[in-house]
Amino acid sequence: NATVIVLDASLSMGAQDLSPNRFERAKYKILDYIKVNPSESVGLVVYAADGYIVSPLTDDVHTIEALIPMMDLNMMPDFGSDVVKGIEKAVQLLKQAHIRQGKVLLMTDSIRSNQIKPIESIFKQQPYRLLILGIGTEAGAPIPIPEGGFAKNNRGEVITTTREEKNLKKIASLTRGLYEGIHPLDKDILNLSQSALQMPTQTSGEKIEVPLDQWEDLGSNLLLILLPILALAFRRGWLGTFLVVFLIHYPTTSEAGEWKDWWMNQNQQGLQLLEEKKTKEAAEKFIDPAWKASSF
Repeated sequence: NATVIVLDASLSMGAQDLSPNRFERAKYKILDYIKVNPSESVGLVVYAADGYIVSPLTDDVHTIEALIPMMDLNMMPDFGSDVVKGIEKAVQLLKQAHIRQGKVLLMTDSIRSNQIKPIESIFKQQPYRLLILGIGTEAGAPIPIPEGGFAKNNRGEVITTTREEKNLKKIASLTRGLYEGIHPLDKDILNLSQSALQMPTQTSGEKIEVPLDQWEDLGSNLLLILLPILALAFRRGWLGTFLVVFLIHYPTTSEAGEWKDWWMNQNQQGLQLLEEKKTKEAAEKFIDPAWKASSF
């Protein structure tokens, strides 16, 4: 199973009809989805005027969990709400991983009427299912703007944004997808997850190998090297001599990078730095271009 979560990062997601705001509440829902679906590979895309990959598909959910606290609405370079570009990025990730029956989980407060046909066209051409979690309330709230205050119309009136369920439900119906409005508990995520399990899956019986970002653990091979050393350990006085030699040759600070290279490849070291929120160092360390982009 694989799901790419597409998160709306437009200005309307800063509305505070949900506490602390729609965007922050949606981030909690991403964590809920990961918790409810621990065996799934997950990717993450955000969009405003354009779509951006935050994380490619990965089995390591801790990576996604480490990235989520860093996200906020101010990270977007341009204002806008082009959900089509966000979904296109999600489909791109699924296709690159050769996923045949993946899911796109869209978290947004609205879809414009002129965006319905392009979204419908995408899911007619691809074997993926669209799940939608509607963020916000029917009562709505003003839209905060970076300069301070709230967005206004041409008459100088404060704009109130609501969760526009009509178009969200319509696109879910047209794509044979699912829609749920946000719920204070995890009822919404549970409903989407359980209903998605009942969707038709691949029935050809073909075995598919899917490449994902999962590190291969070859540590057990080191045991073959250590066996002769362990045999020598039974000789009296050998252990003390070994420790003295090891400490003499232990890498200094200037050699620490080379020493770490013995045990972790550059992508693994980059992942460790990313989880420590050292994003600049992680970007320099990663070889994989998708993870390097996520770090930047």
